[in-house]
Amino acid sequence: MRHCLVMAYKVAKCPFVVNNIITNQGVTPYPIISPYPPHIPHIPYPVINNHDILIAQTVRTLINMEVTDLLENTLSRLKREGIKTVKDVRNHPNLIVSFSPALSEQKRKLQNFLFKNVYQHYRVARMSDKAMRFLEELFIAFINNPKQLPAEYQRWIEEAGLYQGVCDYIAGMTDRFAQDEYKKLFYPYERV
Repeated sequence: MRHCLVMAYKVAKCPFVVNNIITNQGVTPYPIISPYPPHIPHIPYPVINNHDILIAQTVRTLINMEVTDLLENTLSRLKREGIKTVKDVRNHPNLIVSFSPALSEQKRKLQNFLFKNVYQHYRVARMSDKAMRFLEELFIAFINNPKQLPAEYQRWIEEAGLYQGVCDYIAGMTDRFAQDEYKKLFYPYERV
């Protein structure tokens, strides 16, 4: 049960991390990684004063950088290793799809920084604990009475089993939907 809930939570934690790094709300600035590696030309943007736009642009830049690096490095490996068919891929002894060594090193440094300065930050610890309690209460409520689930998930439970069905339902929730479900289950005056 806990593994299912932890995996669902790890996905939901990203916006909080980006928000705190950008706004530096009690978090040390991160100087190690540049969103513009040497092989990607830097295109200056006008100063962005809108916080939401800044977050969106930063996330978009980082995702673009990683996807571009992954594709370029993978194509390079395919050519270098002479891989041309699916059979070649299956018979290859090593992973073929990967980031470049330079970006892998930057990601390792960023992960170390995040672990020390963000994930262990007291606000993150509070939010993490709160989110785990929140998800656990939803999970237990649905396990104890699966008839509270939508009909399609009740049918899915017959195939996948009770625990897997409830995990799948919770894993598919957005933050807002999970909060609404929580209110419907636990707040007596909330409309069902």
